[in-house]
Amino acid sequence: MNSMVVLYTELDQGNNQNTPLTKQAAYPTPTTPNHHALHNLLGPINQEITSDAVRLIQEGDVPALGRLMCRAQEHFDAIAGPMCPEQLTSPKLHAVLHHPAIQPLIYGGKGVGSQGDGTAQLLCRDAESQQRVCAILQQQVGVHCLELTMHPSAGEVVMDKHAMCPPSSPRKFSVVVRS
Repeated sequence: MNSMVVLYTELDQGNNQNTPLTKQAAYPTPTTPNHHALHNLLGPINQEITSDAVRLIQEGDVPALGRLMCRAQEHFDAIAGPMCPEQLTSPKLHAVLHHPAIQPLIYGGKGVGSQGDGTAQLLCRDAESQQRVCAILQQQVGVHCLELTMHPSAGEVVMDKHAMCPPSSPRKFSVVVRS
């Protein structure tokens, strides 16, 4: 497995998911084609993407994992976004994900959790790219960043997190997850 170099960005948009997708009229019983599409997204499509992500992590195929993250975001935007446009249009999220200056530095990215303008995660090409992406996004978009790097080792995954809260006062953490 190759190291996975991730950057989380706090978008500072006060993401307030008062109406999560599962509370929409699509649940518990879908009644329209859009409702059925949402069930498919949050069920079989999500299961397939999750299974593919686990396989890619096990294989150490970080570039393919980045492409998968982009595909997951595209599915979410196309199917879930129209179901709740006031919360899921996410202009700041998309500004981060598609920022031209970071594209050569990342493999891909997507929103986190229930989406909206809360948090984005970006899979960076390496530690130097991670630092450059963080600096670009802090300066040009005004986001806070959390750097996370997962390194493979014998029987365990070692993670280093570098929190920037606020950006001028870094804190460093190391976490070992044993498998």
